[in-house]
Amino acid sequence: MFDRIIVISLRRRPDRLAAFRDRIAEAWPAGAARLTVFEAVDAHRCPPPEWWRGPAGAWGCYRSHQRIIEEALADELDRVIVFEDDATFAEGFEILLAGTMSALPADWGQLYLGGQHLRPAEAVNDVLVRGVNVNRTHAYAARGGERMRELYRHLHAGDHWRGKHHIDHHYGRLHSQRWPAYAPREWMCGQADGKSDISGRQDPERWWQR
Repeated sequence: MFDRIIVISLRRRPDRLAAFRDRIAEAWPAGAARLTVFEAVDAHRCPPPEWWRGPAGAWGCYRSHQRIIEEALADELDRVIVFEDDATFAEGFEILLAGTMSALPADWGQLYLGGQHLRPAEAVNDVLVRGVNVNRTHAYAARGGERMRELYRHLHAGDHWRGKHHIDHHYGRLHSQRWPAYAPREWMCGQADGKSDISGRQDPERWWQR
């Protein structure tokens, strides 16, 4: 189903990675067996450039996702799935994922497994909606080939970053251009409770508009 199954995790947060491994092993054993850990870009070690006006943690998040897409393109992967290490899973996740993938239209570029619709999504079929502006990056799939090249070019459009310093907002700008980002009608991934590496807040478990 996927060429690479990725979790983004900071080296200095082994507690979060261990907790994620437990959650995915229970929800998706086959995925857990093939999990690739991507060491997140740590803004404490790799500080943002002077023009960056957002939080340092948001810079690390952006660069981590950007590098994952870059590596997937370089390796000519067809499908990747990306989790952040605070992702949590709905009951029956493995079956839900298979059903959602089988319902995807041929033009898909991203599939959000969890998130937050900042604008009302558009109905597609009994399983899916089309995102017009999807927020959050804790669980999504990306399709390779030309769709991923489009995504990669968008992530490098520097002028677009002015005033939008979180990658999920930047993705949302692309969605608003009718780019094919889809989501299940019911989220299958949420964010677990814990301290955010970007905001520093202690957040409860969140599912937003599930």
